[in-house]
Amino acid sequence: MDKDVYFKKRNEVRIAEPMAEKYLKDNKVRHTKFGLDHLDSKLPIKKIPKSIRSIPDFIVWDNSDKTWFVEAKGFVGVAKFKTEDMNQYEMWHNKMNIIFFLYDCRNKKYCKVGFDSIKKLIKEKKPPLRHYPESETNTYHEIKVEWLPEFLSI
Repeated sequence: MDKDVYFKKRNEVRIAEPMAEKYLKDNKVRHTKFGLDHLDSKLPIKKIPKSIRSIPDFIVWDNSDKTWFVEAKGFVGVAKFKTEDMNQYEMWHNKMNIIFFLYDCRNKKYCKVGFDSIKKLIKEKKPPLRHYPESETNTYHEIKVEWLPEFLSI
């Protein structure tokens, strides 16, 4: 399969972010959209620095006005965390904690897990480093579902 075709196919269904927003609204969590979703844009988004393109999807507030970033990630089978994205998330996490909203597209369930927990899983479990077909330098770690907190129905 052509690299561009594979990339488009891999990114054609992006349900995690709408499901995260549904979760936030249903649970009356105060939030605002924050990140840049560039996959549908015709603009030269790749010209924007990676750190800006990797801004987390949402900012949320709890009842005491403490804030977090939320990054929504959808997956089928195993959750994939890109090496470069993790490097960028580290920078954002140092400014404000990041919580991942992981959405299992096949089973229609979610879990929430902190950035530090994912880093710890990568360090301790040593998941294989793989790459996407469109680029050998676009590497990711596969995080098995059984390593993650319990998944719940929306």
